[in-house]
Amino acid sequence: MLNVIKLIIFFLVWFVSGHQSSTAHGGMLDTVDCNRDIKEGTYPCHQGENSGRDFKSKQEVIDLEKNTEESQNINVTGNHLEHIILSGKARVTDGDTIRFGKTRVRLFGIDAPEIKQTCVFKDKTWNCGIEARKALVNMIGEQKVSCEKKDKDRYGRIIAVCTVGGVNLNALMVREGWALAYRKYSRDYVDEELIAKGRKTGLWKGTFKFPWVWRRSKRRGNKN
Repeated sequence: MLNVIKLIIFFLVWFVSGHQSSTAHGGMLDTVDCNRDIKEGTYPCHQGENSGRDFKSKQEVIDLEKNTEESQNINVTGNHLEHIILSGKARVTDGDTIRFGKTRVRLFGIDAPEIKQTCVFKDKTWNCGIEARKALVNMIGEQKVSCEKKDKDRYGRIIAVCTVGGVNLNALMVREGWALAYRKYSRDYVDEELIAKGRKTGLWKGTFKFPWVWRRSKRRGNKN
């Protein structure tokens, strides 16, 4: 009888302490192993691959998992990667690079100015690298990006042609003058570059160093 009473007391203590803990966080764990922390105003996760991370909302967790799942959409034939499509909400790193979660994607056949690169317009320098990034951000907006892999570079980035609503972002960045046709690897966007140059739009409104020349000069210690 004494053992039964001890067991009941133990169960009650366990139940009450567990209830208080879950209440402090705003409830039990939901379907994504997270809950709302009412006191802190955050959405922490306690189990699974996002354990220990704080988010702003449940939707942010869902979007992250969706991107991760879609970025692993790989069809494999034998030992060869036959066709890879990355699709989802992307973050823009610079004028020719985006990310799906941790997966980095370099836009194929184009080269945009680096973030720290400056150009000249009417004898004044301007941050053309930052503006090129802004241009790509505006082109994507809140839309889903789809990228078809063509290769992988030495930095581990996927090289791809990316589209938004059926519009080729690689071509659009060159045609609007925010990137150049990267002839070393492809001539696919030479016509778009000629259009931008003729219209004197984007980088072409002033003077600038080709991105690959700018990078090389930086490696040599040139501050200009």
